[in-house]
Amino acid sequence: MKISIVVPIYNVEKELERCIESLINQTYKDIEIILVDDGSKDNCPMICDKYMAKDNRIKVIHKENGGLSDARNTGINNSTGDYILFVDSDDYILLDTCEKFAFHITYNVDIIVGEAKLIYERKEEHQKHNALKEDVIYTNKEYIIASINNNEFYAPICYNLYKKSFLTSNNLYFKKGILHEDMEILLKLFLSAKKINCMKYEFYQYVIRENSINNKKKDFSKNIEDSFEIYKQWKIDIEKIKDKELTKKLNGVLSKYVITTCRRFKVSSILPDGIDFHFLLRNTLNIKEFVKTLFFVCFRKIYVNL
Repeated sequence: MKISIVVPIYNVEKELERCIESLINQTYKDIEIILVDDGSKDNCPMICDKYMAKDNRIKVIHKENGGLSDARNTGINNSTGDYILFVDSDDYILLDTCEKFAFHITYNVDIIVGEAKLIYERKEEHQKHNALKEDVIYTNKEYIIASINNNEFYAPICYNLYKKSFLTSNNLYFKKGILHEDMEILLKLFLSAKKINCMKYEFYQYVIRENSINNKKKDFSKNIEDSFEIYKQWKIDIEKIKDKELTKKLNGVLSKYVITTCRRFKVSSILPDGIDFHFLLRNTLNIKEFVKTLFFVCFRKIYVNL
């Protein structure tokens, strides 16, 4: 089974070689590496071409800048593998990643969820799936509920391996022109999946940069606007689900995300369309979240500035 690794690239010349080296040195050799140069203005195009000349598994696509979503979609459409792994160009993966994923491919599932280490300047965090087992095939409902219950419903799409035919047949492409594209597609991915497996291995090395797009204060207004638009659509999509248990759990995590976003971006005066304070209070996941939500509802300005 061939694994296609899609790497969207834009102005990351300092980190790019580290990323590519982690891919070309994979212990599993039946891979293709698709480097999508999204109109970079630095030395990224030259670096991509240099590696392509040395490794025939590498395909380089130079295109006009269209954003992260557009670059990922380009990678999907130009891939020839059976499964697709997304790796952001300022991150990297462990060298036995594809070998370990290849073992799980034998389960013939739509999504194989993995784990990650978050690398900050002065600390590390770990995002694991303690609520799941490796040798079990989960339905989407089983996966979603178990992950939410254990606070492990992770948004980054780079943590997982996807069957290509699953993505294309369900039209699971990334929405262009928005921030938080991983959150936008998260619900669609796991509601569409019929079979999900877990690889309990921190293969993904997620390097948190202080100047990343989500940390720029000048982007706060777009962060808020796009986040709220995503939550509005989440609510619409959740209302279409007939399973009451799944609906309740997803509304609970939606309520939590709204509160978290308001606090992160210091928003106290507005909420996403279709979501009011009654919705937030009615759909908390547990007592702890209810207390936090009640505090937010009653003392909004104080809560978001804590």
